[in-house]
Amino acid sequence: MVLDYQSTVDQLQEKLTWYEEQFRLLQHKRFGTSSEKCPGQMELFNEAESILDSLKQDDSDPEETLSYQRKKPGRKPLSRDIPREVIRYELPEAERVYACGHALHEAGEDKSEQLEIIPAQIKVIEHIQIKYGCRACENGIISAPKPAQPIPRSFASASLLAYIIVAKFMDSLPLYRQETIFKRLSVDLYRATLSNWVLKSAELLQPFYDRLHALLILQKILQADETTLNVIRDGRETKSKILYVALSEWWA
Repeated sequence: MVLDYQSTVDQLQEKLTWYEEQFRLLQHKRFGTSSEKCPGQMELFNEAESILDSLKQDDSDPEETLSYQRKKPGRKPLSRDIPREVIRYELPEAERVYACGHALHEAGEDKSEQLEIIPAQIKVIEHIQIKYGCRACENGIISAPKPAQPIPRSFASASLLAYIIVAKFMDSLPLYRQETIFKRLSVDLYRATLSNWVLKSAELLQPFYDRLHALLILQKILQADETTLNVIRDGRETKSKILYVALSEWWA
């Protein structure tokens, strides 16, 4: 009787220790930083052994046999929205004869998919404005108009600016890394130039920002994800941090 009581106490103590460790992990994940150390963290590696030992000590529980139905192996088909290139493999006319001497006919097909990616492609767009003059009076020259550019006197197109902004703010790709990527593409784009383009693009997007701000302040409640980001200068992480605030509406 004393032995059963002590065994029960030991099992309850192990469960209490496990739940306390889970609580500490949740607190650390929610409020702690990545550099903090969680006490008793190494005990997690012994979780499987401790559970197995507790099951061996309890001989009164009947052995349970777990059974499940194995899922058939399969792969989710690729989206039909992705552009496709179909390649058919057919036998030459000379090989469409069976060993018996009769001609072969199509009896079906085996289909398989392969995903291919095309690396980033760059090209130069030359804008040629034709000039026109009058031979009679020769008073002046008229040039064909050119569409307005995002940044005057700059060779940055709208697609290039969009690519840089998405890579920086959506894919967390700093400008100094983008500088290296462009260099591999035989384009010298220095981070100072990229920074200037990002600032100029922010000025172009100011009307969208003002409209979004006007819509947000009309809401009753807003949710904010106040995530801090480390500041990187010259490819090295500094001790400075900026606050990245992502606002979203909350509908009651």
